[in-house]
Amino acid sequence: MTRSRTWVAYLCGILGCAAAPALCFATIEASDGSRYSADFAATFLIAFLIALPHAVLLGAPYVAWLRKRARFRLWPMLVGGFLAAALPYALLTVGPELLRGSVSGFWTLWYQPIVWGAWAMFGALGAAAFYFAFAFVQSHATLRTSAG
Repeated sequence: MTRSRTWVAYLCGILGCAAAPALCFATIEASDGSRYSADFAATFLIAFLIALPHAVLLGAPYVAWLRKRARFRLWPMLVGGFLAAALPYALLTVGPELLRGSVSGFWTLWYQPIVWGAWAMFGALGAAAFYFAFAFVQSHATLRTSAG
């Protein structure tokens, strides 16, 4: 694959990685029926802007690492996306409790793993979108038109 096609594959993967969970999240959040179009657009934009740095800062380097090790497959991508979404949220919510030395406060937040799992599923969805977008562009590296 040419170098420019690789960059296009990364760009498509990053955009797909941010758009897929944002679309899913916006659909879930705006599905109550009230002011659907305005809520949907705003929610999608906010979710996209949150997912985009995750895709650029965590997803793209992870894909480069997997490709370098010849391990670019769907399963490692899903695991990486799951962790890329769950770990930052876990560090932001439970990290301050642990830094204060309040281990008992950590255990009182029993519901946190459920929330981490919900965010982690959005990460896995984004990773799947990255994988399929990247693989699609990579497999169509040479587009040919037939002359007849």
